[in-house]
Amino acid sequence: MNNFEKIILKLKEALNISSDKELSIRLNMKTNTFSERKRTNSIPHNEILDLCITENLNLNEIYTDNKVLKNEINFKEEIINNLELLNENQIKYVYHITEAEKIKGKI
Repeated sequence: MNNFEKIILKLKEALNISSDKELSIRLNMKTNTFSERKRTNSIPHNEILDLCITENLNLNEIYTDNKVLKNEINFKEEIINNLELLNENQIKYVYHITEAEKIKGKI
């Protein structure tokens, strides 16, 4: 099983769905686009991230074999730790997402 298949299987389990079509809808992707990504083993990271945020899914559980209880995660600490791993452009991206959320009134 390749990485795409593992991640998709975990998403389906977490969302309690069984079909690629339903998952593609939840990922806001056209079915044929999803099929092509699956065929080429091209993981739709941005769409998965958006879905995990929307559905409050643990990215660690989706992308790895680690199981972490949601209430054990110190999200602020994890964000700070993750910032240390990012390059300058990625840090700017996170900054702009945060600023956009503030403008939308979600922060």
